Parts: sequence; structure tokens; C-alpha cells
Amino acid sequence: MNKMTIQHIKCQLILLLITMVLVSCGEQVPTDFVEAKDSLRVYPDYRGVVVPKNIAPLNFQVLNEGDAYAVSVKSDKNEVMEQVDATGKIQFDKGEWKEMLQEASSLSVEVFVRQEKKWRHYAQFDISVVPDSIDKFITFRLIEPSYENSSDIAIFQHNVEEGVMEKIVGNRYYVSDPGYRGAVCMNCHVAQSGNGENTAFQYRCNGGGMIVTYNGESKVVATKVGDMPSGAVYEKWHPTLPLIAFSNNTVRQLFPSKGISKIEVLDFRSDILLYDVEKNTIRYVLKGEESSETYPVWSPDGKYLYYCSTDTPYVVGVAHQYEKQKYDLMRIAFENDTFGVPEMVYNASAHNHSVAKPRISPDGRYVAMTVSKYGAYHYMHRSSDIALFDLKEQKFRLLDEVNSLSADGYVTWSSNGRWLMIGSRRDDDDHARLFFSYFDENGVAHKPFAMPHEDPLFDAYLLKSYNCPEFNTKEVLFSEGDIYNLIAQEAVITPDTIGDFGEKSEADGVSGASVVDYRK
Repeated sequence: MNKMTIQHIKCQLILLLITMVLVSCGEQVPTDFVEAKDSLRVYPDYRGVVVPKNIAPLNFQVLNEGDAYAVSVKSDKNEVMEQVDATGKIQFDKGEWKEMLQEASSLSVEVFVRQEKKWRHYAQFDISVVPDSIDKFITFRLIEPSYENSSDIAIFQHNVEEGVMEKIVGNRYYVSDPGYRGAVCMNCHVAQSGNGENTAFQYRCNGGGMIVTYNGESKVVATKVGDMPSGAVYEKWHPTLPLIAFSNNTVRQLFPSKGISKIEVLDFRSDILLYDVEKNTIRYVLKGEESSETYPVWSPDGKYLYYCSTDTPYVVGVAHQYEKQKYDLMRIAFENDTFGVPEMVYNASAHNHSVAKPRISPDGRYVAMTVSKYGAYHYMHRSSDIALFDLKEQKFRLLDEVNSLSADGYVTWSSNGRWLMIGSRRDDDDHARLFFSYFDENGVAHKPFAMPHEDPLFDAYLLKSYNCPEFNTKEVLFSEGDIYNLIAQEAVITPDTIGDFGEKSEADGVSGASVVDYRK
């Protein structure tokens, strides 16, 4: 190959690179077009939303039919991003996106679609950008939307600034017992005040239990002790102390053969307990045969433990008994390692509905929660909505700004109290997806927007639901290998019991929210 040939190839490569740059920079965004008569359809729908400055690119798919697509994004600071694509999948450059959002307070987006060699222009839509940042990390469980046995379950961590996710730990652990097939249940991962260094979650297998990581050390704790009918299910760290409040729920599932609901979850009995990580002790906080208490959560100052309670027990064999269970919002004071007397916060049953999964705003003023016609498991109820109780004004209201016609079954706060994360089935009625809503200083929530991914169709093709999502300001540090090695040691720690415990039962790591025997 002579020098002239090599020089010719170099020139061709340079011209190709220049062409690629010009296309990526939007040189082909049309100037000759007609106004479209139909409405713009995009997925996810980012039209008219409010976003933080540190959010990943809002990549989207144009759903209108065409053979070419062009998008122009302009900021109020006169910065421009333009892109041309043959498929309608719009994926912005991360560097350009971040640079634009640093100075912008609003974005204007214009979409062009070419049909029959003619470009059509759709009315622009706007995106507001606020300086209030969102927490960098989110952890959640990916799980089947409806199930009878444990299949592939895993806890993931999502980087909200980059739009990428990675698996932390899965349930495909082959335990020492050869009768097990490896697919065990795992659930309810939480971090202390969003700190990924102190965490807890349940791994239900031989050698398993509540896996607690605290100050860089991990251990497996048997949380079914004494007369407890089951182990820890829903847990929450105290904001500053080495204490984990948790409920022990006896849970079963029904799969209706008719009607809208595909699954009903029943809480036969639940109490609330407290685990001291440093002292390795467990004690009852609330215990009763005539009532059930679940979903404990601390106030940001640690002075109150909020929870949901019903005095209507489930009666086996009575048709539609679960529809009579309605949970109220309660709390109990905590000071000097002592709990006070339970008090009513919001009497939901008096208003003929039921609340679940409360979350207290970082400033301590609001309780965000889900509300439905009955029960404590709202994630499959179409009647489920996000609600807000103002502790200062003692007022309850539905957050109509964020609710949909489908199940809106989960809500939690960012560390600065400016963002709500919502688990909702509004996309297809079956699979829960994650949405963010800006909660402004006037207590008003804004239009939710879908969690962005590098591939805008990621959620459209995902056949699992996001479950129990939580914000984290710091990255979760433990690895899947660390957890498996810990379980393999089968060094389960049994806590000492304090107070009102009956006869001891055999402690194990399998018992919990869903008891499934995988032995043949």
C-alpha cells in the first residue's frame, strides 16, 4: 500500500468523521417544514415537567410514524443541542446535557418528523429546570408483578445522574442444603438516613436472615426469636442511633379468578419490634392479639415512630374479609430509649379508607403515604393514590397533581424534601415504574416524570416491577460476593430478647413475609 493510498484513506476517514459530527450536532435539523396536524407522542412523556439540574439526560422515543426524526433543544441561556435520527430514539450526549443544565432554568424542545419526504414540525414543549438537586442514588428491588413462588429477584442501584443501574445482590444463591434450588426470597432493603454504608435487608435461606451492615461490618441476624410468628419484614433505621424498627408480618396472598385485581395480599397478624445493632437485642414496641401494626418509620428527628394500625383482624374463611381491613396512621413517642403511648395521627378508617407505607418529609412537616379503599398492600389496587397529611395544619389531602387512574402504590422523599419518588403502574396497569415529582416550597407537587435511562425504551421492555425504591445520598458499598460469602458461613447471630416474649421458637433465616419451601 503506497503513501498516496494511505493519504486517500485518511482523507476519507476525516470526511466521515466530519459528517458524523455535523449530523450529531444537528446540521440536518430542517428549516423547510410544515406544521403537523396530529399530536406529538413521545415515551417517556417529559412534556411540561420540572427537573433538577443533576438529572441524567431525558432520552425519549418519538412514537409518531416517520422515516426520519430531528430534535432541537434550546435553553433560556441560548445553548442548543440538536439531533437527527432515523429511528426516533433520541439519546442526548451526557456531557452536553450536563453542561446545558448547569446554567439553564428552562428548556424548549422541538420535534420534527419526516413523512413522505416532507418534514412536519410539532408544537414545542417546555421543561423547567430547578436548582434543587435530587439524591444521586436509588436502590430498589426488581420483582415479578405477580407471583406464587420466588423467581429471579434482585436488588439494584441506579445512578440518577448518569441514568445507569447495576445489580447489588440477587437471590440465585446455591445454599449448602442440596434440596434447595437457589431461588429464595429477599426483600426490603433500607439504608440509615440515605447512607449506603449502613444498610439492612432480608435474605431468606438457610444461613440467612436480616443482613445488617453497620460501620463497615456485616452480620446475619435471626429476627425470628421467642414467640414471634415470623422474622423481620418491613424495617427502618433510626436516623442517628444504631436501632432498627421492624414489623413481623404473617402474610399470605390470594389470586382472584375474577375482577380487576390480580392479587390480594393479606396480613394475618403483625407487630412492631426494635433491634439494637450494637447490643444485639430485640424487644417488642407494640404487641397485640386484637390489632395489627405494620410499616414502622421514624420521624427525621428520631422522636417519633410512625406506623399503620388496624383493629380488624383477618378472619379465615369469610369471603372478602380483606376488604374490611382499614389501617389508620399512628405514632408513638421515643425518648431516652423509652417508648410512650400510641396516638392517632390520621383516622383513615373513619373516612372509609386505608393508609399504608407512610414517609415523613425531612423537615418533619408532611407525611406522604398511599391511600386505598382497604388493606395495607396497595400496589395492585387501582384505587390506590398518593396522599399527604400536613402535621402542622392537621389536614389530609390527595396529591391529585401526581395521581393517575392506575395504582400509585408507593411514595418516598429525597433527602432535601424537594422530590417525591412514586411507584406507579400508570404505564400499563401491570408493571410498577418509578417517577419523580418536584415538591415546591408551597407544598405543591408537580407533574411526575419517568426515571430516565440511557435507552428510553428500557422500561417499556422491562417485564419486572420496581419495588420498595429508596433514595440514597451515598453509594451502597457491599457486593454480591460479600453477601454470598457471609451467608455461606452460616454464622447466624441470635439476639437476646428483652421484655414480653413467650416460649422460644426455633430461629431460622427462611421464615418471613412469604414462606416458600423449595425442597422436593
